[in-house]
Amino acid sequence: MHILEHFSLNCGLKSSKAFIQEDYIPVPFDRFICINNDSSIDSFTYSYWSDVFDIIKPYLEKSNIKILQIGGPKDQ
Repeated sequence: MHILEHFSLNCGLKSSKAFIQEDYIPVPFDRFICINNDSSIDSFTYSYWSDVFDIIKPYLEKSNIKILQIGGPKDQ
């Protein structure tokens, strides 16, 4: 399987319509992780994000790692 086909299957896209969009968004942090808790698809909804953040927050703060949430305005 071609890597593009594999990637498109994992993302739920058709490879004939896949494209790469490059945007520059300045981030004021040197070390960070991105979380996308997309709620547009029911199977992607995870109700325990606040619990996860409570568990990992002390470790991330100790290592000076910030959390950036990306996604839509209706996401948790």
